[in-house]
Amino acid sequence: MIFSALKGGVLYKSMSKYGADTSFLLKEIWPTVKDEDQMSHDAYHCKRFLNTFPWPTQRDKNYQHFGQVFDANNEPIYRHIKKILNVSNPIKCRPKEHPDWIHG
Repeated sequence: MIFSALKGGVLYKSMSKYGADTSFLLKEIWPTVKDEDQMSHDAYHCKRFLNTFPWPTQRDKNYQHFGQVFDANNEPIYRHIKKILNVSNPIKCRPKEHPDWIHG
């Protein structure tokens, strides 16, 4: 399934769009691993998938994140970070001992 998406560069072309990594994981990987012994961390959708937990560390003050997109000069694309800043993560997706971590 994944190899067929790689054939002809189809996967690479689609991965240039915002959120493509999440779409790829949801469509290609999750169906295979959802019933397996797995776990993940998510600051915004922690109740959407089984065995998903808040991040154990606070997001850096520059709000860069796992999966952050960088340009050709290795500079962060800040319009993606602004999306994080516009929405606080749900309280249920924050560590119990850190309800003040509003962006993960």
